[in-house]
Amino acid sequence: MIRTFTALLLVASFIASLPAAEPYNPYAKVQEDPPITPDGKINWPPFYKDAAKEARFKGYFATGSCVGTNMAIVNMLKANMVEVNALQTTNVKTIAGAVDLGVIKAVDATGVPVTMVLHPKGVSKLEVSRDMLPELVAPGMIVRFRGTIDNHGQGKSDIEKLEVVSLAKESRLLEVFPDKEQTIFGKIERRDNNRIRVATGRGKFKIVSFTLPPSAKVTVTGTTPDLIFAGDIVLAEGKLYMGEGTGTMATVFAEKMTVKKYLPGQLPQEDARPAEEKVANAP
Repeated sequence: MIRTFTALLLVASFIASLPAAEPYNPYAKVQEDPPITPDGKINWPPFYKDAAKEARFKGYFATGSCVGTNMAIVNMLKANMVEVNALQTTNVKTIAGAVDLGVIKAVDATGVPVTMVLHPKGVSKLEVSRDMLPELVAPGMIVRFRGTIDNHGQGKSDIEKLEVVSLAKESRLLEVFPDKEQTIFGKIERRDNNRIRVATGRGKFKIVSFTLPPSAKVTVTGTTPDLIFAGDIVLAEGKLYMGEGTGTMATVFAEKMTVKKYLPGQLPQEDARPAEEKVANAP
């Protein structure tokens, strides 16, 4: 009897020493998952149908007004969250309308408004290519072209061909020397009419100036969303969500996106037509 009582005391003492069970907390800080899973797939963060509601309740929890014990609230917040990775995959081909960094709004062939979203960590596979009007070349763009400067950093002749590219980690800055035709690589710092100032970042001539005439051939070879403009042809493959909270009837969380640019009047017929896979008919 004494042994049993002693054993019960030890068990009670052990239980008392355990930390108190924490109430369920829908806002518990969790370690952010990597954007790419071990098997090479893109990992999307959750999407919230009502972002304002999510932010509001996070504020409540931060002030102690909501501690995650009211299951009605917990279930409401759970229903507000969409697990993007579990959605089905679809394809959509359309012409870009309003474009914000990483978000492209358009209308599919059936008239359904669609928003295409690139992954916030930049892991969506994106390719932007083809031709662009010289007048659209703007400050902030990374450019590459052949040219010759004088002793004052001024181009000796107009640019005939210019390539707009994305700045890659392996990009190497090139020092520019006078009276030598060479590849010039840099960022457009300023544009005055047809005159562009390009920051090269190396050597004596860190800023060079050239004329980019309307007759110049401008091509784009990039992998960043800042090169997507309204009017571009967009082919996107990704997770499809059709429901509340998107601002449109359909949202495609794009894992692959190909963007083609065309000069006015040069759009091929096959690219003018949307793809057979239409958002409205997606499963």
